[in-house]
Amino acid sequence: MEADITSQAVGLASNTDFSLIQLFVRADFVVKSVIIILIACSIYSWAIIIEKIKLFKKINESSEI
Repeated sequence: MEADITSQAVGLASNTDFSLIQLFVRADFVVKSVIIILIACSIYSWAIIIEKIKLFKKINESSEI
């Protein structure tokens, strides 16, 4: 009996896809919303970081002249 339960549990676990895309597709609306907000904030943060790097390079170049 225990062997049957174990083999069924292993069979169910092996059929489950844990890729990031599938986890996102199967997620609830709230989870999807939070993930989308986090991705948007990350992109915005990187845009600010890149802009500041460009600004500091420009300031350093102008101060050397």
